[in-house]
Amino acid sequence: MNAAERVARGARLLDGHAPGWAGLVRLDVMDLSSPCACVLGQVYGGTAGRPGYNVGLRVLGLSEEEAGDSGFLLVGCHEGRAVTWTDRSGLWAAEVRARRVAA
Repeated sequence: MNAAERVARGARLLDGHAPGWAGLVRLDVMDLSSPCACVLGQVYGGTAGRPGYNVGLRVLGLSEEEAGDSGFLLVGCHEGRAVTWTDRSGLWAAEVRARRVAA
């Protein structure tokens, strides 16, 4: 599974568990390396001691490995090279924008 497929899978998971999630994500502050400002961090909130990323994993029932398979962690390749946070941010931003247009 490539990076785009992983992110699409994660977006579909959120569609099923948190309808309207794309409206909660602020792309201008999205930072996928932050457990508070990443997609799950913004959707599920949380506190300093319990970041939204961790809350989101628990709500979605994902292990760390499954989080990687769903685009929430850096794993895999994008266009034949190792995935970076920049690649992943662009992929998530596209999923967010697509859902906002459809809404």
